[in-house]
Amino acid sequence: MGILDTFELLGAPEKPFITLSKYGITFSRQSLELLHEANYVHTYLDKKNKKFAVKPCEYDEAAVELVKPGADRPNTLRWGNRSLLRTLVKLADVDVNTSSVRVTGRYYEDEDVIIYDLGGVK
Repeated sequence: MGILDTFELLGAPEKPFITLSKYGITFSRQSLELLHEANYVHTYLDKKNKKFAVKPCEYDEAAVELVKPGADRPNTLRWGNRSLLRTLVKLADVDVNTSSVRVTGRYYEDEDVIIYDLGGVK
């Protein structure tokens, strides 16, 4: 028996993720931090490769409000956009009526974007 047998290996810091549930799409604290406290984001969908991307931006006609300007910054954030939720759930091929599903993302610093892999959901 080794000295670390009762320990759990912690590993690297947690990756950004979103949670899909019947209530909406929830962004983790890690996701929000990587979005640099942006008030607006552009959202992208790659249906062929089952990926969803979020990129901070200034306000324009394609921007989606992430956090109201001047509002307190939450630790997590839930979007209630049912249309987008249905699309992501369909691409992930999951049933959120019985349980929520975590979708892991990867941050690309050079592009300042988080890409969530819906095809990797189990």
